[in-house]
Amino acid sequence: MEDPEINLKIRRAELLAEKKIKLRISGKEEITGKIPEEINNKSEEELANELVVFVRKEFPDDPSSSIRYLGRISDFFWRQKGVEKYQVDHAIRHKITKVEDLALKKLEREIQELEKERLSKLVDECFLWAKKHGLKKVTKSNIYHFLTEKGAKLSTMNIDALYSQVNLKLQSEKYQGFTLKIENKKG
Repeated sequence: MEDPEINLKIRRAELLAEKKIKLRISGKEEITGKIPEEINNKSEEELANELVVFVRKEFPDDPSSSIRYLGRISDFFWRQKGVEKYQVDHAIRHKITKVEDLALKKLEREIQELEKERLSKLVDECFLWAKKHGLKKVTKSNIYHFLTEKGAKLSTMNIDALYSQVNLKLQSEKYQGFTLKIENKKG
């Protein structure tokens, strides 16, 4: 014999589940999770700065990996703040997205600056490497091989810059050598 009280509880659970599914599908799901005051009171800029500091702590030696894993790191960051970022209302989700975008831009700028500082040194080193290997012009494969030997990582944009600058330097040396030969013949 079935217990009517249990059947009633089961039916209530079914109705509640059905209601939640309909709300989720319609995008009008009620979020009952409490958002910490810190998230509501701080600006996107302040939270982005905190996220950048958090990322630097997680990846102190390899900033380029921080961008690659930013999604996972930010999930952990938000959880530490008491927020499940996929279980919040749309306004907070929008704020979180803005914070993550700002943090990403800041991290990309930092990496670009670090790479720019290293680029002139790498151009000189790659130029000498190319001369040592008897190259009159470097290919992208040569650049990748050089960077692998050095254990250096660069963004695609800075790899292109390294490629162009090394070839320019090799070309200018070629023309200087050609000019010196002409001057020696005249003298």
